[in-house]
Amino acid sequence: MLEKYQTTTPTTELSLADCVKSKAITPSTELNLEDCIRVGNVTLDHGIYSYAITWYRYCLALVDHTHLHAHRILQDAIEHAEKEHNSKWRADDANFFHSPVSPDVRQAPKNHLFGEVCRGIHTPVPEAWRLRCYVDHRGSASLLLRPVKYEQLHHNPELYIFYNIISDVEMNVIKNLSRALLHRSAVVDHNPNNKTIHLSQARISHTAWLANSSHSFLATIAQRIADTTRLFVFEGTEHNMAGEKLQVLNYGIGGHYSMHLDLLFKYRTEEELSECYPVIKEGCDLSKFAPGDRLATWMFYLSDVKAGGHTGFPYAGISVAPVKGSAVFWYNLKSNGFVNTQSHHGGCPVLLGHKWAANKWIRENVNFLRRPCINNQ
Repeated sequence: MLEKYQTTTPTTELSLADCVKSKAITPSTELNLEDCIRVGNVTLDHGIYSYAITWYRYCLALVDHTHLHAHRILQDAIEHAEKEHNSKWRADDANFFHSPVSPDVRQAPKNHLFGEVCRGIHTPVPEAWRLRCYVDHRGSASLLLRPVKYEQLHHNPELYIFYNIISDVEMNVIKNLSRALLHRSAVVDHNPNNKTIHLSQARISHTAWLANSSHSFLATIAQRIADTTRLFVFEGTEHNMAGEKLQVLNYGIGGHYSMHLDLLFKYRTEEELSECYPVIKEGCDLSKFAPGDRLATWMFYLSDVKAGGHTGFPYAGISVAPVKGSAVFWYNLKSNGFVNTQSHHGGCPVLLGHKWAANKWIRENVNFLRRPCINNQ
């Protein structure tokens, strides 16, 4: 019966069975029924309703049928959690199932595919025979004498990993510059009536931002990204910017980033975008739209990770292991400018060790001639 509950936990992306049996790192400790119920209670208190219900159901499956009192407690807990879920249900929120709970349909939490790729359950890549490894100069004169080694990992999204693309000295400079600037990752509430910044539960990490002017190495690194991607990445004014500042990220044990798109606005509905216009004076920042959306993402891995910490692409059915000195690159938009939903991704939880990474987001408008437009692709 327990095999039904091969979903994942929101913080570790392990299957519930593995989490209960402590298979994350060592097999020495096993959670008992009381522990499982506590996890369900805490998950419910944090408003993660789909996982709370799943935990309670798993706890119920652990209970011997002769323990009527425990059965009654868990059935009441499930009923309460389901009522809370259905009364607060939102279609676009990962804390809920895909639809309201009903007795006839058993659902998995929305990000169960993300959990699968984080656990190494990958989907065969279509037309994998077309994927290649390369050593070349990418059409750049500056790379003629030091060609880059890279591998294409997927066609959709167009996904690559570049090896040995940044030196130990450069990585140390980035980490040393960012240490004094690191702060807990936060999200902004764009409600004009409640403009608050609060700590992110979707992203458990510390963040710093480095401009190219921070160090001479930063400008050199930015130029290397431009040469390698064949895209402009220069920092400029609001209306003439090709690349954002380098975002440096540090994840400790349990650090993760839930499944998301890197885009700023193209995935939003007209209703969501229209909310900006009446409240510009209230702090809705339209300047970030001026350079276009985030065409592509370049992410350096600045450290190895002992366990976990992969970058998972659930809809593509693949995850990328962090390799120190490498960088992963993908397009968030199709060549016709439309959103590529296959680029949904997330940072899998760090299970052992720590993870350093750095993102360079590349904007769309300045690069519109750098990537040929192909209809519907």
